Amino acid sequence: MATIDMGFVMKVIGGSLQDHLEWSKEKQRPILKRESTLLQQGREMGIPDLYMQWLGGANSEATLRIPLATLRMAKMVRDAAVSLKKE
Repeated sequence: MATIDMGFVMKVIGGSLQDHLEWSKEKQRPILKRESTLLQQGREMGIPDLYMQWLGGANSEATLRIPLATLRMAKMVRDAAVSLKKE
């Protein structure tokens, strides 16, 4: 299992945090804005549904525990998508 926290997400998103994240009083953590392009682009790039749901606030946990096999599969999908774009 891998554990992903919002600190990691914020490092990956970088300087464009305000474009994508908002504070959820209900969840007591940042979540993706409904209008964030990351919601669509993340799925297109193969980010696992479990990860995207967590980013969108499906639960209030501060961290996400996700099987490594799920992340490996997502990487394979992403690599294939990137390869197709290069062609």
